Amino acid sequence: MNDAPYIPAKTVEEMQAAHPPGTRHAAMFKIAMPLVGNGMSAEAVRAQLRATFPDADKSDKEIADVVEWCMQKNPTPSGYGPQTRPAGPLPTRPAPVAAAPVKPKLKPAEHAAWWLAGMTMDEATLSDRSAVKFEAMRPDALFMALYGPTDALSIVTAYIHDEKANKARPMGAGKTLLRDEWISYFAEKGIPQSPAGAWMRPNPVAKEGTGKDGAPKDADVTAFRFLLVESDSLPLDLQFALYASMPLPISAVILSGGASAHAWVRVDCADEGEYELAAKRIMDMLAPFGIDPANKNPSRLSRLPGATRTIGAVDGGAQRIVYLNPNAAPIRDFSALEHALSVQRISQNPFKALFNRAITRYDDLAANKGKLGVPTGITGFDEISGGLKGKQLIVIAAETNGGKSTFALNIINHAAKNGHGVALFTMEMDRDEVFDNLLSMNARVNRNVFNTGNFTEGDFRSIANVSGPVSKLPIWIEDDAVLTVAQIRARCLQLVAAQDIKLVVIDYIQFVTADSAFRDNREQQIANISRGIRSLAKELNVPIIALSQLNDDGKIRESRVIAHDAHVVILIEPKDGALLAKVVKGRSIPKGQYLMRFEPQFCKLTYQETPSEATPPDYAPKKKQWQRD
Repeated sequence: MNDAPYIPAKTVEEMQAAHPPGTRHAAMFKIAMPLVGNGMSAEAVRAQLRATFPDADKSDKEIADVVEWCMQKNPTPSGYGPQTRPAGPLPTRPAPVAAAPVKPKLKPAEHAAWWLAGMTMDEATLSDRSAVKFEAMRPDALFMALYGPTDALSIVTAYIHDEKANKARPMGAGKTLLRDEWISYFAEKGIPQSPAGAWMRPNPVAKEGTGKDGAPKDADVTAFRFLLVESDSLPLDLQFALYASMPLPISAVILSGGASAHAWVRVDCADEGEYELAAKRIMDMLAPFGIDPANKNPSRLSRLPGATRTIGAVDGGAQRIVYLNPNAAPIRDFSALEHALSVQRISQNPFKALFNRAITRYDDLAANKGKLGVPTGITGFDEISGGLKGKQLIVIAAETNGGKSTFALNIINHAAKNGHGVALFTMEMDRDEVFDNLLSMNARVNRNVFNTGNFTEGDFRSIANVSGPVSKLPIWIEDDAVLTVAQIRARCLQLVAAQDIKLVVIDYIQFVTADSAFRDNREQQIANISRGIRSLAKELNVPIIALSQLNDDGKIRESRVIAHDAHVVILIEPKDGALLAKVVKGRSIPKGQYLMRFEPQFCKLTYQETPSEATPPDYAPKKKQWQRD
C-alpha cells in the first residue's frame, strides 16, 4: 500500500493553477473532494487549501467549511482502499502557483467594462425594465411592493457631517414603524428629510432595537430578506448596466442622490448565520467589479427614496427608485452566478462595440502611422508590418549557429533603445554573455576581447561613451538553465505588473522544459510548449519571439505545430557574409525577404534594401474622417 494518497493529475493541475477572484470558491471544492475521496485527512486537506489559496480573502473558516462539507459528502475513501488518512499536507507536492506572481487585477471600471462587453445603460432604460411602475419621488410603492403589514422598518435622518470629505454618516436609533404606519406618516407629515437625505434598512427589524437608544442591530433583524449591493468606484452608467445584466435577483435599485445606486438583492435567508455565508459568497464574486464589501451585515442602511440630500449631492441629490421587482426569486444557485460572472456576458449588439473599438484603432493607426508595434530595426519589415504587434507569436528559426540568437539580440537592442521594455528568457546563453554581446553591438568593441581581455584604450573609451544609455536599457534577462512555460508565465506576469514590458523573447523553444505530460513523446511535448507560449502572448497582450532550431531538412525541429501556432515565421540563413531573413508566414503582413549586413565582430546587423519576393503594394494610409455610430 502506498504511504501517500493517490492524487489525480487533474487535481494536481487545479492545485497548481492560478485561480482569479470569483472562481476560487468553486476551485476549493474541485481540489478538496478528490483529496478527501482518496484518503487525505481533514487536517491535511485544510493545510493544502491554505497553501494553494494563501490570500486573506479566503478565511480559515471558509476553508474549514469546504473541507467539512466534502467530508460529509464523501466519508469513505474511494479509489484507494481502506487506508488510514495521513496527517499534514503532501510533502512531495510542488509549490502552489498561487504563491507565484499573479496577474495584475483590472481596475473595477475596466473589469466591469470587460464583463459587460461594451454595454452601458442610463437611468431611464433601467426604469423601463421595472416590473412595477412607480412615482419616482415617493417610497410608498417600495413599501407596498416589498413588505407586509407586520414588517417593522427603520428610517434614520440624524447624521455626522465630515466637512473635509463633504460626506455624512448616519447616527442614532432613528425611528421604527410598521409598514402601514409609515405610509400614513408619509401622507400626514411627509417624507423624513435632512441635509444628508435619509436612510432606511432594507431588512425588517424589531420595533425595539437592542443597540444604543434602541437602535436596531443585526440581532434585531426579523427577516433576512435583502443584501445591499453598491459601488462608489463605478460610473452610474456601468452600475445600471451591471444591475440589468447580472444574474442577480434584484428587487429594487435606489439612486442614492450621490454617485451610487443601491441594489437590493433578494436572499431570503433563514437566520443570521446563513445570511453571513450568502453575503460573503456574493461579495467575493462581486469584489472585482468594485462592489463595496462592507455591506455584509443584515442591518445595513440604504437610502430612502423620496428624500433629497445636499451634502455630497450629485445632480440635485434626489434619492429615488430606479427599478422595482417584487417577484424576484431569492438566489439559490451560487455556482451558476459564479460561472456567469467569470465569463464575459453575451452582447446583444456585438458588432457595434467592435465597430467603435475598430474606429479607435484606425484613428490611432492614422495618427501614429506604423508606430503602434514594437520596432525590429529591419526597416523594410517595420514599414510594412508596423512592427511586432501584441498577442502575436513570432517564430525565428535557423540551423545551429545560423544566426537566430544574433538576429534576436539585434531586435531586443533596437526595441529597448526605442523605449520598449524587453524580457529575455535564455537557456542558451547566460546573462553576462548576453550583456557582452549587447555592449559590443552598441560600443562597436570587438566581441572577442570579452573572451581574451585584450582591451585597448580605445575600447575602454568606446565603452565609457555608451555606458550611460546602455546601462539604462529596459532589458530583463532570465538565464535559468531549466524553465517551464509556467515559470516563464509567472515571471512575465510579475514583470508586466511592475514594469512596462512590451516584448518577450525566448531563446529557444526546444530548451523550454516540458511538464510531465507526454513524457515519452517529444513532438507532443514541444507542441504543448508552443501552444502554451502562444496562449501567453494573448494573455499578456505583447508579442513573443520564440527562437527555434531547423533540422537537416530545413524544417522546424521536432514539431510542425510550432509553425502552425505562430502568427509570423521568419527563417534566417547566411548569404555571402550577410544574413537573409525570410518571412515565410505572416498573418496580415506579406511574405518577403530582408537582407542584413552582418558584422560578426560586433554581433551587429544592418538592414540593406533588397527586392522582396513579394513586393507589397503601397500601404500609405489616405486621410479619412471617421465617424462613430
